Amino acid sequence: GLREFLAELRVKVHVTRLAKWKTALQMLAIGVLLAGPAGEKYIPGVILTGTMLLWVAALLTLWTGYDYLKAAVRHAMDN
Repeated sequence: GLREFLAELRVKVHVTRLAKWKTALQMLAIGVLLAGPAGEKYIPGVILTGTMLLWVAALLTLWTGYDYLKAAVRHAMDN
């Protein structure tokens, strides 16, 4: 959301490779978690794997969000 807000203010913040990996992990985690209990019957540990992937994505969200926050503060200080 912060990146989109900055785009409206014409502040360029490029999407990092890490942010793209974060999005990929989120999508993978959602797919794995959708299997849910049915997936557990065929592959034990599916729910745990999906949960762990989601937590890694959450940590990456904080990390990449910090980069966007720095850009926003820098823009606010300049204006």
